[in-house]
Amino acid sequence: MKPIYFEEVIVEGVTENQAKYIKSALIRKKELISLDELQKRYFRLAEDEKVKNIYPLAQYNEVTGNYVLVIRVKPEKPFNIKFGGLFSSRPINTAYLGMEYLRLNKFAFKLSANSYFGKFYGSVGGRFDVEANYSLPIKLGVYGYISRWDFFKSFATFFEDVKPSYIVENESYWGVDLQLPVSNFGKLSISYEVGLTENNYYQTEQFLASDTADATNFEAQVIGVNYKQSTLNRKIYATEGGLLHLQANYIFGKENSVPGSTSPLVSPAENINHVWYLFKGRLEQYFKLSKHIKLGGEMEGVLLVSG
Repeated sequence: MKPIYFEEVIVEGVTENQAKYIKSALIRKKELISLDELQKRYFRLAEDEKVKNIYPLAQYNEVTGNYVLVIRVKPEKPFNIKFGGLFSSRPINTAYLGMEYLRLNKFAFKLSANSYFGKFYGSVGGRFDVEANYSLPIKLGVYGYISRWDFFKSFATFFEDVKPSYIVENESYWGVDLQLPVSNFGKLSISYEVGLTENNYYQTEQFLASDTADATNFEAQVIGVNYKQSTLNRKIYATEGGLLHLQANYIFGKENSVPGSTSPLVSPAENINHVWYLFKGRLEQYFKLSKHIKLGGEMEGVLLVSG
């Protein structure tokens, strides 16, 4: 048989703008692609969370000797709500609520937000992603999160002298990232983040409600490059394939410290500039020794250099 080439894609079951996004993911204008190349793009589209399922059919064009791909697409439902939590006999109960909105149009959009709320930990955050299928597909995301950790002693009774929390940590950050595919198994992302960490703590376990806490704040900016490639057969407890994850971050910012009444330091507020270079790598690989025996290994390393 002569090689199979596809010259056109016809999309059914969606709107005109949705069809433009799907066509651009499979074939460019006036492009003739092989079956092998179409297969790579097809499975990439099938993995899109905004597409529920695809049914393909190839039709032969007797005039040109090439094929036309007719696909019937069913989009995923636009709204998704998730909820859950951790409930135990200890005072660390946490509830979770998450929401997603998916929009498949000429461009693909995803808006997500979630919140954890409890005495020990609470957070709220969101992310907005835009995807476009150019000659090189890209995804641009904007996100922001606010978190709080409260290391309290326990719940108080009516007869206790209620003390402030021993350590309270507040963290907030926002950022943007650009993601690019590297084959069907890897992706490269470039990100920029701005964050603030606020820590309030006591230097001793013996403190009163009238004591003032130490305060250490750190305003940081992070420029990062991240590459991840995975052929694992499962997200957790994998038994086949491999994972390569490389990360490099440039971190710089200013630390501000103000001693409290329990601090042994009597100096006034102090400001220190920090610069770090962070390099991190992780390798995970599984090998099949027999039908029922598989061997896996994992290696991870971190290098932090102070500037």
